[in-house]
Amino acid sequence: PPVTCVQNGLRYHDRDVWKPVPCQICVCDNGNVLCDDVICDEIKNCPSARVPAGECCPVCPEGEVSPTDQETTGVEGPKGDTG
Repeated sequence: PPVTCVQNGLRYHDRDVWKPVPCQICVCDNGNVLCDDVICDEIKNCPSARVPAGECCPVCPEGEVSPTDQETTGVEGPKGDTG
């Protein structure tokens, strides 16, 4: 029979990856359940970063740029041809 893992009454196939809770990730490894905590990347210069429902790590809303981010961008180049 194929190798499976059981966690919280749920059966997983070998090499399956799942998140039992938002900040934890698990893998079925040859019949053993191995779980690790999710490490979030630090979000800098984003005062309105939010954690989406069901997720673990905060994200910065698209289009939001802080003043310090603007200083690090280069000079704007010429506009391309309209096509």
